[in-house]
Amino acid sequence: MHLTYCARLHPEQSCEIALLPAQWQLLRRKFEPRNRSKQPPTLHQAVGWIARLGGFLARKNDGEPGLKTIWRGIGVLHHLLDGSQLAPKT
Repeated sequence: MHLTYCARLHPEQSCEIALLPAQWQLLRRKFEPRNRSKQPPTLHQAVGWIARLGGFLARKNDGEPGLKTIWRGIGVLHHLLDGSQLAPKT
């Protein structure tokens, strides 16, 4: 709930206040694979990506994602992070 409200109140703040570097880098690789920037995305952008993992469609008139969608997305993010850390490095 805190993450959702922080993203609504301070959308331009860095996502590093809520996400570890490994988490936001994994999100960026999934949703912007060509972007190799070292700068973390904004909190609003990161929460949008997490919401999309939770099933949010992000259509023009959908509004902001809700708590359930963010919660589901965080669960998926944790599974993706675990998988990326367990995968053999090539």
